[in-house]
Amino acid sequence: MSFKIKQKKKWQQRAKSRLRHNQNVYQILKAKITKNWQNHTKFRTRRTLPGETRMSDVLVEFAAPLLDVAMNGVACDRALFVAMIAWNIALLPEHKQNIEREKFVQSLSEESGESPEFVRDILEDLIHFKIAHYSHIRRLIVDFHRSGWGDNLHLVVASTPVLETV
Repeated sequence: MSFKIKQKKKWQQRAKSRLRHNQNVYQILKAKITKNWQNHTKFRTRRTLPGETRMSDVLVEFAAPLLDVAMNGVACDRALFVAMIAWNIALLPEHKQNIEREKFVQSLSEESGESPEFVRDILEDLIHFKIAHYSHIRRLIVDFHRSGWGDNLHLVVASTPVLETV
């Protein structure tokens, strides 16, 4: 067999492997959401359609300042979680934003040992950044599944359109 044929077969095998991995991640995330949200609402899942903004790309871009300092997978998860919370708080009406932000500041500062002021500053910066740069994206981030970190980060995000009555 020629080198080009071997290389083509190798690429095809890698593509199939990536597709199987992505399908598994999708099923894991779908099962997790079904379990956690079963009593809240009925929902359906679908993949991002061609031409639609992928929320995984948006979340990685939005969380970049936090991800840049994440030194391992656990720190990466925490950075993505904080970014997800800030994103979702920014979707709320302003009078509800303060209440939800303070709840999260309290719980995260107790859990992490960081000062409430430090956590509040990060959340406020992210919320203002979301409003300034992503106000056109009205999707609530429900959950995510991360594999890898740093340059090898792969993220699958579950999101839903926001109802205007939030």
